[in-house]
Amino acid sequence: MASGNNSGNGSFVFGLIVGAIGGAAAALFMTPKRGEEMRKDLESRISEAAGPVRQRAEPVVSQGKERASAVMDRAADRAQELSGKIAAMELPFDDDERTDHEPGAAGSSGTDR
Repeated sequence: MASGNNSGNGSFVFGLIVGAIGGAAAALFMTPKRGEEMRKDLESRISEAAGPVRQRAEPVVSQGKERASAVMDRAADRAQELSGKIAAMELPFDDDERTDHEPGAAGSSGTDR
């Protein structure tokens, strides 16, 4: 199964992101640096960590977009097919019969519902 091999990609990326955030938070609380220095250091570390995360996430995101597009295409095709079937159905009444039974129509008492 091809999907079984790809199921770990999302978990890996998620773990990588959580680990990067956890590492940044630990660095924030454990460093004796000044605020400005700390912000610059964290920014560079996050930028370094973001590169590999993006590389791993791109195929997963692309695959998700492809699957979503395929599902939407199938749904649109099915809706069009059902719309055609409904339009082709023969209804048990025509427009002339319906107007005769509407309340207030000529010859109608308005009580037959």
